[in-house]
Amino acid sequence: MLFTIPGAGGSLRNVKIDIDHFGDGALLVSSPSTRRHINLLSKQLGRAWFRFASLRRRSSADTQSDIHQLLLEILDSDSIEGIDVHIGEIEDGELNPFDIGPVLSRRRRPNLSVLTLRGVAIHAAELALFTRSLKPRGYSGGDREPDCWEGLHFWLSKVRLLSGTWARVLDLLRPKSDTHASIERPLGGECVDMSEEEYDKIFGHRFTDSWSSLSLAEHYVRSSMDYDLPNPLHAS
Repeated sequence: MLFTIPGAGGSLRNVKIDIDHFGDGALLVSSPSTRRHINLLSKQLGRAWFRFASLRRRSSADTQSDIHQLLLEILDSDSIEGIDVHIGEIEDGELNPFDIGPVLSRRRRPNLSVLTLRGVAIHAAELALFTRSLKPRGYSGGDREPDCWEGLHFWLSKVRLLSGTWARVLDLLRPKSDTHASIERPLGGECVDMSEEEYDKIFGHRFTDSWSSLSLAEHYVRSSMDYDLPNPLHAS
């Protein structure tokens, strides 16, 4: 595992942790010295990929705390360019949502260009703090199409909003996103009170990469800031 890597002047550029049927998170971060070791190794980290496929209810509090601690130590670097966190299905009933906000917003992310979040939760206020440190979108130049620009390439799938509104989330993401941003099956916020028809109208799409098949929410966050496009959740 990560904490067995010798630390004599070494560092990591990429990390991938993939665990099925996760029962004892303390095995990942077993002591303060382990946490310090992980943190030192991660100072030059470029990309980090985490998948915890299954969490068990009987160890929920300790397990989630240990996963948080692991992510905090590994992602405590402003060099990071890509973050992927996937929390899978819950065994033995429902657990409290896994709040990724403190991990993302703990420090500035000026180099982050790819963010994939699946099965996690966040407060809109935490997302606002996180997005402030991201680079604004900018035109890529060169031979690319004039409506293509560089920004945060994010994919949010089954992300639960713990407080705030998805309307605000879309407004926060739009000035930072690139032309390939994706939002799939969001939870919480206004979604709780929407009819199935309203939800599908704003967030539904056919899972292809054609512009014409984007959901209204994706169309909004991907669109040029030069366009006076209404937020579909303000207009609904």
